[in-house]
Parts: sequence; C-alpha cells; structure tokens
Amino acid sequence: MRHWTTFALAMLVSLAVATTADAKKPKDDPTATPTTTAPATAPAEITLTIAQTGIADVDNVFNKAVDPLKTVNDTKTALDNLNKNLNQALGLADTGSLADAINDLKTKANGKITVAMNDHQMPTLKPSDAVPENVQKAIDGFNKSIDEISALVPKLASLPDQFKEIAAAAAGFNPSTLAKSGVKPTEVPKVLKAIKGNVDTLGKAPTVITGLVDSVKTLTTSVSSAFGG
Repeated sequence: MRHWTTFALAMLVSLAVATTADAKKPKDDPTATPTTTAPATAPAEITLTIAQTGIADVDNVFNKAVDPLKTVNDTKTALDNLNKNLNQALGLADTGSLADAINDLKTKANGKITVAMNDHQMPTLKPSDAVPENVQKAIDGFNKSIDEISALVPKLASLPDQFKEIAAAAAGFNPSTLAKSGVKPTEVPKVLKAIKGNVDTLGKAPTVITGLVDSVKTLTTSVSSAFGG
C-alpha cells in the first residue's frame, strides 16, 4: 500500500507535466491565466533556464533546449544593452526609455544622422557630417548592438517548434520510465517537479520570443521614423 501511495502521488505530479495550467494556483481566474498582455515587458523580466536533474535520460532531452534558450536570452540582452548604451553615451538615466534616447540623439545630432537598412532589414546609423563626440559614441554603440541583434533575430523563428518537440519528448517521462532510468521511488516526485519546471520554461519561451520580435519591429520603425529622409 505504501508503494502504491507513492506511485499515485508521483502520477499526480506527472499529470501536471502534461498540462500548461499551474496546479499550485487553483484560485486564479481561468480567464487571467494566458498572460499575453504587455508582451513588450515580458522579455525584460524573464530569463529562461533549464534545470539539470542529474538523470542522464532526462537531462539529455532538455539539454537540446539549452542553446535555443541561450539565443532567446542573448537577444533580450542585446536589446537591453542597445537601450542602456544609448543612454550612457548621451548622458541619460540608465532607466530611460528607448524612445526618449532616440529623440535625444536626434536632437543632439541636429539633423546630421542618416539611417540605412542592413542585409537583415535592421536600421544602421551614419553621420552625414561631423557630430559631437557623444553622438558619435551613441551611433557606434547603436550599430554594434544592431549587428548583434541582426545575427540573433533570424534564429528565433524556428525556436518555438523546437521547444514544442522537446516538450513532447518530455511528456513521455513518468514514474515507470524514471524507474527504468535508475530513479529511486523516493526521488521520483522531485525529478518530476524539475521536469514540470523545464516544460513550463519551454511553454513560456514562445511568448518571450513574440515580445522580442515585437520589440525589434518597434525599434526599426522608431529609428526609421526619426532619422529617415
């Protein structure tokens, strides 16, 4: 009976892996669970990571998500750094918005900046005449960040499908398969909890990617509008 109780408890945890609902928040309004509001702020608050379980069969599945998640996190960092570097070069507050930084750069450049699209249709800046040192520094920092972002953004499109495939593979984990992988019955709930956390991370990733892509579109539109002919 004791073994069956442990097995039943583990199965309840396993069921949580196959669902996207958060079983720990039963009082939440079901209409509020799809947190798709304010996508632009989501990437700034989430760092996507995979937890290692120490079980080779489990970790081998989730390790396939490590590099794709790094691409997502690196894209977020590059966008954050673009804004931060502009603010620092122009002497603005670190917490200042990108829109304010672009407007300040436009003012300080006094019409001496032009914009062109690179091979990835991302905006790059160029002075059309001599500009103050801080403006040149802002331009250089902006273009460096754009190079980084341009190399990362094309990789984002295929990632949601990769995460979906990995999550589908992870859905096959249950107390029986974990036992075959050498997991002790007393360790099964802990491993299943880690699996659920990793699956939840994979489920969040597409929303974060959508926010990043939207941020890139906003960046391109804002810069083209500010410095376009």
